[in-house]
Amino acid sequence: MKQKEAHFFPAFVIKYTGKEIKVLENNSIELYPYLNKASEILDVDLRKFDIVNNDYLSDELKNQYLTYIFSCIFSDILNSKNIKPDYVAGFSMGLYAAMYHSKVVNFESGLLLIKKAYQQVKEILSGSEYAMATVIGFEQEDLIHTLKKWTSIELVIKNGAYSFIITGEKTEIKESINFLISEGAIHTSILNVSNSYHTKLLKNHKQKFISLVNDFAISDSEIPIVSFVDSKIIKHSDEIKQEVVRNIISKLDFYKTIIYLSDNNVKSILECGPGDSLYVSSKFIKGDFDFRSIAKARLKSQ
Repeated sequence: MKQKEAHFFPAFVIKYTGKEIKVLENNSIELYPYLNKASEILDVDLRKFDIVNNDYLSDELKNQYLTYIFSCIFSDILNSKNIKPDYVAGFSMGLYAAMYHSKVVNFESGLLLIKKAYQQVKEILSGSEYAMATVIGFEQEDLIHTLKKWTSIELVIKNGAYSFIITGEKTEIKESINFLISEGAIHTSILNVSNSYHTKLLKNHKQKFISLVNDFAISDSEIPIVSFVDSKIIKHSDEIKQEVVRNIISKLDFYKTIIYLSDNNVKSILECGPGDSLYVSSKFIKGDFDFRSIAKARLKSQ
């Protein structure tokens, strides 16, 4: 049986590997034309980006834009080399780059979806400060039980058997992180995210997100999209519109998605964005698959 490949797209950059620009240079691609086009589309100046001196990592929304731009460039490189996956998936806001890769949306629509989704979530959650954080070192049920004393905190993403992302009010996230460290957490980190994505707080506003998505032209997918919500395989435009909404208001399961793909003969997974956050998360999952990162200059299995 033919072994399959999947291409994954990250939501945002935690840290650049330093090889991203080298990948572009090796493929005779310049970043500036993409930055210029995105700046005109968004009416936001991204032209001053520099991966060493001005990386925008401290700006949550610009970070999402740059992650999407790099992801689209990597998509263009892969297509130019005729490297086609059997499946594509986008982690959280990485879904829009996955949709670009599978010819569901064009470059402009993906950028505007990021912008409008960010603005919508920010508006809904206005009035309180929120945060998201990674926690490594607890089993899921133990972590949920431990966090019950903080009423706003939810476990919203499962990255591995002992690796999770939580969200809630910023003060409670900080308090809970300090407590989890005292209880033996192996690693914790508060992410540079002020919007509380994937929280149950957004579910009551589902219709707003449906209206947002319906403003965009969304095509059938040329490559099957795998949902990080429940591993559902999605191809048709109506399903994809529903997935965009689900992707914002639902919990995600990176761990379950990897296991599902591995069980269905996907033996090669390529992270197609800047940084290597998904590659790092894959290290917490045991399985018969090769996980690589373009940002580590690995386009093919070696």
